[in-house]
Amino acid sequence: LNFTWDDDHTYTNYVSTNKFIARNCLLAGINVDIDESIYVTVPRWRSGVPATLNKLSVTNNTQGGVEYTLTPFPSWDMQQEGKSGDLQNVQSMTIDSKRRMWVIEVGRRNFFELNPRSIVNSPAGLWIIDMLTHEVTTKYYFPSNIVSYDNSFLNDVVVDDIRDVAYFTDAWGDGALIAFDLSTQVSKRFSGVSTRNDPTYSMIINGVNYGTNTFTTPSDGIALTSDREALFFCQVQGTTLYRVQTNLLMNSLFDSSLSISLDDIVEVIGIKEPSDGIKYLDGMLYWGALTQNSVYSVAINSTSLPQPSLQEAAKSTQQSADQMTWLDTFAVDLGQKHKLWFVSNRLNLYATYTMDFTGAQGANMHILTMDTA
Repeated sequence: LNFTWDDDHTYTNYVSTNKFIARNCLLAGINVDIDESIYVTVPRWRSGVPATLNKLSVTNNTQGGVEYTLTPFPSWDMQQEGKSGDLQNVQSMTIDSKRRMWVIEVGRRNFFELNPRSIVNSPAGLWIIDMLTHEVTTKYYFPSNIVSYDNSFLNDVVVDDIRDVAYFTDAWGDGALIAFDLSTQVSKRFSGVSTRNDPTYSMIINGVNYGTNTFTTPSDGIALTSDREALFFCQVQGTTLYRVQTNLLMNSLFDSSLSISLDDIVEVIGIKEPSDGIKYLDGMLYWGALTQNSVYSVAINSTSLPQPSLQEAAKSTQQSADQMTWLDTFAVDLGQKHKLWFVSNRLNLYATYTMDFTGAQGANMHILTMDTA
């Protein structure tokens, strides 16, 4: 990866001061606005990430080809590492139909470093950016009892832009679902057996058995049905797909006296291959099967009956070990409603310090598309 440098932010300065360490920079999140602008995240999982939220820029090079660089969004000055009030670590974001970008501020950073002393803890939050003006209209930071300042990983987000309610996954510890209402600025945490990882599951990717202790991520992928009536969610370490009706979560969110157990309202929908990101589009649920290097899809909705053999009922739409190892994030093209974008990043190699940066094994990261019509 490389960035769009300017006079105040130069490649030479960032490299010499270790503010840019290329091997530590990995694509994760993606979203595509209605004008076809592509936005990506480079989480600050390790040190040396110049900008964590970016717009993909394309320029012609002197060889007649094109070059892709990452231009900090909304600006360089909003992403200064260690500066209070600036973006510290963006894992994911989504753009809604009202042209608002909902941005996950993880808060904590460097938690993929080998030395635990490198971890920097700070509050997790939500930024909302007006995509027409590029102004930040909302900055909300979660209370520590909702999202812990030192024991959390706010990971993925979906938005009901009719009710202005956002749902997040916390992919740390026992995991959780987080609900947030924009109008009241109230948030609530839901966790239980369904958000935990399966400690017995052993991940095998491209013939490498990573055992049961390498990828232990709990609740991670989350998807909202088109009618906004149900959430699907799943773990990375585990094979179970869950569903919960959003009205049950909202009832508890809006009534502080109402206490519900997530385990009492969640449904087990079926068994599938483990996945990271998931996406709902046109009556279909899509996920990237981490052990298969493939995108799968299945017809399902907010009221469908459970399908115990979900993976068998699903359709494999694309498969490639070279280009689709660790499918991380999915996004719907707001300009072309039947077009799905996704990022692969070989996170299994990055996380275990076995990623090749010589080019001998090809590109480590890909941005791919597929037509869902």
